[in-house]
Amino acid sequence: MALAATFVTFTDVLWQDILLNLAFIAAVPGLGTWIVWGVRERRRGVRGALEHEWKRGQPSTLRGWKPRNRWIGAWISLGATAILLVFGAVLRVIDPGDDEALGVLAIGGIHAVVWAVALPLCRPLPGPRPEHATQGPPDESR
Repeated sequence: MALAATFVTFTDVLWQDILLNLAFIAAVPGLGTWIVWGVRERRRGVRGALEHEWKRGQPSTLRGWKPRNRWIGAWISLGATAILLVFGAVLRVIDPGDDEALGVLAIGGIHAVVWAVALPLCRPLPGPRPEHATQGPPDESR
């Protein structure tokens, strides 16, 4: 494997390396959004998490507050994790002494373990949600 921020070569086949690199890149944002917004909602509630983001002045991070967006990201990330696990297992079966295959399997396994913990703990809270996230919190100066 190569250093970070470079193309990682897991196999000698270019399309497999491209697929594995894309799978790793696709697995990270969905997992991060799931965990970050799950923690924010548990700390402050749905409305409190939204208001906190508006007060911080970061409305670009508000896309994760909708459960639909989080579930789409989660399914993409889980699919990418499955690709990593399947490819790692297949590569390991084809060549048991291949360390790169073990690396792919380890990366997929780490994502799978984190998802197994984060999926039930950080799922979107049930209940009513604000209609839109395009407006800031109510003006408290009145």
